Amino acid sequence: MELNHNYSNYHHGCCSTQQDEKFAMLFSRKWQNDLKFSGLFTKSNTGDSHAYYKLCNKDFRIDHGGLNDVNKHTNTAMHIKNIQTQNSTKSASNFCTRPDHNRVTKAEIVFAYFIAQHNLPFSFADHFTKICKVMFPDSKIATKFSCGRTKTTQIVKRSLAPSLQLDVITNLRTQPFSLAIDESNDRNTDNAWPFE
Repeated sequence: MELNHNYSNYHHGCCSTQQDEKFAMLFSRKWQNDLKFSGLFTKSNTGDSHAYYKLCNKDFRIDHGGLNDVNKHTNTAMHIKNIQTQNSTKSASNFCTRPDHNRVTKAEIVFAYFIAQHNLPFSFADHFTKICKVMFPDSKIATKFSCGRTKTTQIVKRSLAPSLQLDVITNLRTQPFSLAIDESNDRNTDNAWPFE
């Protein structure tokens, strides 16, 4: 365990010889080697006195009890629920076991890209999925195509967004663009433009 304190006097690194001294536990990389926690938590971006639990997507304080605080977190209701959800969730590799599944997945990604590229509402995906099966009943890909609004949203937000964001930034840097802002309101006659 690593200790950080404001005073130089301490006894065996675990307790103070003076009542008013305060110790703060800091994150230790050695904790990550513990098989119980292996790969589950890391040092938090918040600071040395916090840990980040990947499964729960949560930063929590460890400055009081150190590894004991990590153990306490694993007993919280939220953590237990997340463990149960993870254990009941199938691996993504289970969804792409046959060659035709890879083609269906590719079709779903191409469709999600089309939605994002043309700025279509995600609700369009619910209707397209149904009509796709009607239009192409003899196609194995079309009959297995299942890309409603929820799936399309997640594909765009989690898979395509980083590259699409880079495309937008590149276009803004290399091409002229305009910015239109409407600051009118219907509550009073004053218009404000909070732009710096």
